[in-house]
Amino acid sequence: YVFMEMVNKSGGTNEAVRYLSPYTTKARIAQLAVLGMGIFTFFDPYASILIVGKVFVSVMSGFPISSAKLSLLVDITALPVSSIIPGSSWFVLVTSLVQNGIDIIQKGEE
Repeated sequence: YVFMEMVNKSGGTNEAVRYLSPYTTKARIAQLAVLGMGIFTFFDPYASILIVGKVFVSVMSGFPISSAKLSLLVDITALPVSSIIPGSSWFVLVTSLVQNGIDIIQKGEE
């Protein structure tokens, strides 16, 4: 929540909406833009959901797309993409948990 407030106060959300609005002239293009932006904000799945969701609520307001469909589009890119990108916080967490498990197993064998 605090992160999104920082993005809003800095004008990032409004600027993203202003930039994307001329390109999203049709509903299908807008939906593809949601997927594309979800892929490019891969550093954290929760930040991706918040950023992309907040930006595209405003962009999608002119199209007959339900909020449930928008949330599905945002969600199907957030976690899968951040799980496979080595620089994401989710990947780092999973890697450290696996390494901790390996260390515990190796100590038990000694």
